[in-house]
Amino acid sequence: MILSLEKIRKQFPRKTVLNDISLSFESAKINVIAGENGAGKSTLVNILSGSACCDSGKIFFCDESGKKELLFATEKDALDNGIALVRQVPLVAESITCRQNILLGVKASKKIKTDLELLVKKWCPSLELDKKAVNTNAADHFYMALLNALIRKPAVLILDEPGSMLSPRQKNSLYQNLQELKSISVNVIVITHNLNEILEYADTVTYLKSGNLIFSKDISVCKTIEEKKSQLNQFITDMNNAVTGQKISAAENKSGNDLMQKKKFCVEYKDMDCHPVDHPGIFKSSFSFSSGQLVLVQGSRESGLETLEDILYMMADFKKTGTLVIKGNKEISLDIEKTDIRKFFKAFNSCGIKVGIIPSDKNYRGSNPGITVLQMLTVHLETNSSKRRLAFARYIIKKANVSITPYEKVSNLSGGMLQKLLLERELFCKPDVLFMCSAFQGLDIKNTQLLKNRIKEFAGVNRCVILLSPDDILKEDAASYYRLEGGKLCRIF
Repeated sequence: MILSLEKIRKQFPRKTVLNDISLSFESAKINVIAGENGAGKSTLVNILSGSACCDSGKIFFCDESGKKELLFATEKDALDNGIALVRQVPLVAESITCRQNILLGVKASKKIKTDLELLVKKWCPSLELDKKAVNTNAADHFYMALLNALIRKPAVLILDEPGSMLSPRQKNSLYQNLQELKSISVNVIVITHNLNEILEYADTVTYLKSGNLIFSKDISVCKTIEEKKSQLNQFITDMNNAVTGQKISAAENKSGNDLMQKKKFCVEYKDMDCHPVDHPGIFKSSFSFSSGQLVLVQGSRESGLETLEDILYMMADFKKTGTLVIKGNKEISLDIEKTDIRKFFKAFNSCGIKVGIIPSDKNYRGSNPGITVLQMLTVHLETNSSKRRLAFARYIIKKANVSITPYEKVSNLSGGMLQKLLLERELFCKPDVLFMCSAFQGLDIKNTQLLKNRIKEFAGVNRCVILLSPDDILKEDAASYYRLEGGKLCRIF
């Protein structure tokens, strides 16, 4: 059975989110929808799942017997027609058990009870069905929503960024099980930005940009990952959006003799340890980096990646212990327990080391939805001249190639647009150390490649980039690679 869309259009004030989208998703395939944040992916699946209505256009189920038009007023209508959506951040009723959450809206029976036990065993054996949902983590929330969808035996299963809440092991298991769903002719639709997931598991790729369909192609005929990669590159090149060949020249990052002064520094975090109540902990872990390095730390939220981020630049509001040693033009040793972010910056500056940070929470740590783009971009600028501040903001907007005006609110930016602006803002200050957390989140394939090139080039001029990421992007270029598992950092190389 084919799920077919014809001329789907959705508009909001001042923006067309979906511009006459026509495409089809075949059953027995993993159909990936890709594109930068703000491309229209979530709006598209919201329409497919009945949680939003299109302004015009039609949706059909097509098989050998003909076409059946689908009319949805609610999510229940979509479920009744065999279409189930699992959201990136599912809503969970915390006062009841996992079992009760999974069975919400499902008619109870002995068969349902048996089916549920089998689904748990297959998809998430560590999930405790009789545990109160309030005591579960984000991965458990995802599995509860997934099982609520699967127990209904949908013809179409839509997953919005399913890997974002899962560890690498859980993610691999999920996709192996999705492959089995294909074998029973379930139509699987996945939204993901993750190029590795696309290359390894996708049968078809639909690429959206600014509400427009750029391409929708079948790559299942490709025999190897490299062949898939080549095909995707060619598709994007054909649409004048080349993934490669747009590398930013080193000259663009240089200013006078600033980069010619080769700074030498070394930083070491020793025996970091914390046990927060509402986050995963970090247990007696050490970590180091030096000038000229690209360092990758791979882990999931559940393994403590966000907790580690809070410790590394002293944003933690929980008790933490350990020692931070900074060796630049002088050496400073800090007690992590007694250090906040102000002392952190002061210590690095006194050692002659400038630090930049792009946090995982880009909306509230890197910026604020309530301020203007101008205010966000000029936060580091040491001038009271309104003309200079405006000129600087326009320069950064142009550099980032983002379509926004300085006086618009940050809330009008998509995740990918915000990411690009924050990067240009931080790079303009020419930091010696740049912490980047979940750097590739929200970027499409083209912009992921551009950012990879930018990071490699930046680290290649004797500066250091620290990547905290759920994925192993840039692992092959890293000088040091750490894995974070169960709150413990392990250096792989």
